[in-house]
Amino acid sequence: MTIRRAQRKEAEIIAGRLSILRTSAGVLIFCLLIVCFNYQIVGKVGGRSLLVLARRQHLERVSAGIPRGNILDRHGVPLNDPGWGAACVVFPQLAGDSEKVVKALEQVFGKGSVLLEDNQWSSGGPVRIAGDLSSQTAQALIALNRSGLEGVYVVPEERRYGPESLARHVVGYVPRNAYFDSADNVGQLGLERYLDGTLKGGDASWVGVVLAGDRSVFPGSSVRIGPGLLPPIDVRTTIDARIQRIVERTMDAAGVSKGAAVVLDINTGQVLAMASRPDFQQDRPDASIGLRDAPFVNRAVSAFIPGSVYKTVIVAAALESGAIQPHQRFQCNGSIKVGDREVKCTRAHGEITLEEALGYSCNCALIEIALKTGPEKLLEFSKRAGFGKLTGIELPEESSGYLPNGREMLAGDVANFAIGQGYLGVTPLQMAVFFRAIVTGELDRPTLLLPGGGEDPERKVGRPAAETSARSPTPRNGTTIMSQETSKVLRESLLLGTTTGTGQLAWVPRFGSAGKTGTAEVGEGRLPHAWFVGFCPLVSPKFVICVFVENGGEGPAVAAPLFGEIALKILAR
Repeated sequence: MTIRRAQRKEAEIIAGRLSILRTSAGVLIFCLLIVCFNYQIVGKVGGRSLLVLARRQHLERVSAGIPRGNILDRHGVPLNDPGWGAACVVFPQLAGDSEKVVKALEQVFGKGSVLLEDNQWSSGGPVRIAGDLSSQTAQALIALNRSGLEGVYVVPEERRYGPESLARHVVGYVPRNAYFDSADNVGQLGLERYLDGTLKGGDASWVGVVLAGDRSVFPGSSVRIGPGLLPPIDVRTTIDARIQRIVERTMDAAGVSKGAAVVLDINTGQVLAMASRPDFQQDRPDASIGLRDAPFVNRAVSAFIPGSVYKTVIVAAALESGAIQPHQRFQCNGSIKVGDREVKCTRAHGEITLEEALGYSCNCALIEIALKTGPEKLLEFSKRAGFGKLTGIELPEESSGYLPNGREMLAGDVANFAIGQGYLGVTPLQMAVFFRAIVTGELDRPTLLLPGGGEDPERKVGRPAAETSARSPTPRNGTTIMSQETSKVLRESLLLGTTTGTGQLAWVPRFGSAGKTGTAEVGEGRLPHAWFVGFCPLVSPKFVICVFVENGGEGPAVAAPLFGEIALKILAR
């Protein structure tokens, strides 16, 4: 009896467990059927399409800047003054009705100013409407967005050129349309052009939205902003932003409307500053096209008649050829007759030394010296001193200047050449390079790029090879062009010029200076070009500075004081 009860109880337990297993199996099978049903019915209708859309999602984006490296000074300060501005971008998939969007945007930008092509709208990708928005325009667009106009956004945008940019003729520019079309990301002037292949490339910052496979906005997506993954290459120049700023502000304060200034490091030959006026707006270059004063012309590397600053070259040529001796004396009676022409001097200097002849800028003595030397030797030295050919600086716009043909020069032509007149054109940079050679004895090719400053020789554009070889630029390594004795005579003459001669207004208090004035006649009815080229300080010279004012007047009254002011500001740190 007891055994039967035990067996019955055990059978009931087993039956209960089997019932639980059957129930669990049923529930599991039911769940699997639900999943299968969902996959077969719902998945085909919606779930699978969502999966496909997710797999095909991609980011539609527009550049928030120009993918291009910055141009830096020697200390890493950007010369182009980059920053951030605001742009208007439309996302068609968020906006919906294109006509409604255009009508709303025309309230801000003006009727007919907003053009959206059908293919732009149908692509679904973002469209950049305008950049460099004013605060007022940006606020108006934000108000439209808040009032219910979807898909129109004011987004941050990298600004390549700012209002405080420096050395604009050295830096150059790229067209404004480069923000819209990458094909226009091409340098048009200066280093932007010379190093175009090095500077462009990499990724700019971007603004975008995630679209699904059917080009609808992917669920949960919103407008995104991100940095470029591969930053462009920056290039470091020899320019010193502090010195460049001094030069530009001094020229502007003096009211120089047309002219140039160059500052060279005597030890290295590197260009520390290069300024040209008139200036132009890098962010709006179209506004300067066709203007009468040619603001795109870099006058620092353009050729002009030098006037009396070239007398320094004449004296050096005469000494190096042996036509005259350092101790030689000359007689100035106030004028000199050359053929049937009489050339006047500023005054009758009487008997003067060679140093006084140059320091007082005596026309009579210089013409006598040039006639003794002869045109062949004068031109031979001029070419050796770097005139009539490119210096080789990294600026595609550089002019080689021009020299007369020695075989065609008559006595009157030699007289003109002696005082820096006639068929003769030199650049302010060439004059600065020559004056550096007076201090060092060697002529070096000037440079705007620091060694290892980011230049990629495989990617740069530069000057066409044929053009470069045709005009034989100055060698990169120093070439000795004058003896120490010639250098000594010239330095003493230039010192006389700033102490008792024509360049007294270029004297730099506490530091001293030496240099030469120039007043180049350019024809009746026009003011002459004003020049001054010199070096400072007097003890252990560090800087060569050339100041040129186109149609500015007399060199001693206009260019000399500008030199003195620039030099003092540079030295008095």
